[in-house]
Amino acid sequence: MDAFFVNVHLLENPEDEGVPLAVGGKPGQRGVIASASYEARELGIRSAMASSRALQRCPELKLVSSNRPMIRSCSAQVMKILSRYGTLERMSVDEAFVDISSQKNPPALAKTILERIKDETKLPASGGLSTSKLVSKIASDF
Repeated sequence: MDAFFVNVHLLENPEDEGVPLAVGGKPGQRGVIASASYEARELGIRSAMASSRALQRCPELKLVSSNRPMIRSCSAQVMKILSRYGTLERMSVDEAFVDISSQKNPPALAKTILERIKDETKLPASGGLSTSKLVSKIASDF
């Protein structure tokens, strides 16, 4: 999933669209960034960065807490969609592998799956195809 925690936040807070936004822990409590919007990434904000460092680097960053119930709900919706297409191997709330190698046209099916996720959840997703999980994960970034 693309910037999953940020995009879940935007479902309920569309007014935050287009601003440097990060979901993460409080800076005074050694919090870290869980997810950064593309606007924040352009300003050097990255996942796993200390929240205090992120705010120093980008004072205009809007830092919000995660809505765990909403994240779990959105994740369950995405995983349900993925499980329609093959054996699901869930890695985290925002990452999974589905073996579609036996399908007639895996690239077309992957495109269909990503479109279905967007249509049904309003969340952007990315995917990668390969004979190995590691390479498919890397391919999902391109």
